[in-house]
Amino acid sequence: MGIDISCTHPKCNFQGKQCFCYRKELLDALRAYLKKNEENHKVELKLINWFYREDDDDEDRVTEMPEDERKNALELLRQKKLDGLFCWIFLQEEHYISHQTAQRFLDTYSIISSFMKERCLDCMILSHAAHNKHNLQCW
Repeated sequence: MGIDISCTHPKCNFQGKQCFCYRKELLDALRAYLKKNEENHKVELKLINWFYREDDDDEDRVTEMPEDERKNALELLRQKKLDGLFCWIFLQEEHYISHQTAQRFLDTYSIISSFMKERCLDCMILSHAAHNKHNLQCW
């Protein structure tokens, strides 16, 4: 089960499917990266822990975080090229992924990939988009 994804380039028949199993693993890897470098990423780590707010078993979860603090944390993640995973983690049907967004994902993934338990097989979909400068449509 997953979200079907098609390349929007008219001469390309590339299709793929997002595996939901990687959403949490990508977020976990980003969190592990930020924890390892916590002195430099306190605000960003708080935001990631806020994403776990619904997980009652999570010891590090943050249940409340003001909107301005979340915006600041997102901006810091963007500046540090650590925001690229969000297009995939929060992907839904009818979303559109530009080739620039796909490249941003790959840039962030290269930073956090050593914190993954196994390689993310969904990267081939995003690599197709980034390297061919093709955009993706989800359905």
